[in-house]
Amino acid sequence: MLDRLYQKLIDAWITDIEVLTTPWVYMLVIPACCYAVMMVFKWAFLSLPIWLPIATVLNILRGFRVVEFSRPRPQIPLPTARDYGD
Repeated sequence: MLDRLYQKLIDAWITDIEVLTTPWVYMLVIPACCYAVMMVFKWAFLSLPIWLPIATVLNILRGFRVVEFSRPRPQIPLPTARDYGD
C-alpha cells in the first residue's frame, strides 16, 4: 500500500515538473498562477495520508486544546475634542 502511495506521489511530482517546464507556462502568467494554486490543493490532498495521522497524534498529545478565535478585543476609546485641549 505504501509503495502505491509513494509511486502516485512520484508520478504526480513528475507531471507537475513537466507542466512547469513547458515554455507556454512562462509566456503566459495566468496559467502559471492557476496551476500553482491548483498544485497547492492537489498536494494537500495527495499528502493527506501522511500529515493527517501526524496531526491527529499531535492533537491527542497536546490534549485537544482549542484555539479561541473569537476573543473579545479591548476597546480603545476614541479621542474627543477635550483630549486635544479645545
